[in-house]
Amino acid sequence: MSYVGRDTHLVLSSDAVITVGGRMGSLHELATALESRKVCGVLLGSMALADYVPTLLQNVEAPGNERYHL
Repeated sequence: MSYVGRDTHLVLSSDAVITVGGRMGSLHELATALESRKVCGVLLGSMALADYVPTLLQNVEAPGNERYHL
């Protein structure tokens, strides 16, 4: 089975996305969820990529030139 595109399919078929810990795949899922305007949650304190999400969101514009709310 090929995993290419699996994260996109999972995100688009979800009502919300919660990112815990994280490596590159988790970061891609979060970015896909944000671009798809899904409800997103991030568990901080994991010592992984999820801990950098607040910094990323402070410097990234949402679709339609909106800012993300932390």
